[in-house]
Amino acid sequence: MKVVLAEKKIQAEELAKPFPHKKAHGYIELLPSETFSKGGFLVWASGHLISLAEPDEYDPKYKKWDIQDLPIVPSTFKYKIDRAKSGLYSIIKKFVNDSKVTEVIIATDPGREGELGRQMMSI
Repeated sequence: MKVVLAEKKIQAEELAKPFPHKKAHGYIELLPSETFSKGGFLVWASGHLISLAEPDEYDPKYKKWDIQDLPIVPSTFKYKIDRAKSGLYSIIKKFVNDSKVTEVIIATDPGREGELGRQMMSI
């Protein structure tokens, strides 16, 4: 089964048009077809679902800026999920982590922001 991650709901709806599908709350089910022989799902973000943690979340000393601390480049970056969009994030995570899913197709906008979808899979 395949999961397609779109940037926005309207984009997911456009991507679904050529295929037999059913709309559901937070995703679109792609029914079995020539392209999706086992069916699949279209899920979408809605702007930024995830952002980088603020500097003071790495170390409280960064709460107040000091030129001597720059640049701040943590050894491991921390991410946080936008609370208002946590429902969409949960839906995406559910499908991406489903054991029946054999392929995830990233159909987000090209560029750093859209490509963050690839990194989101590991959170």
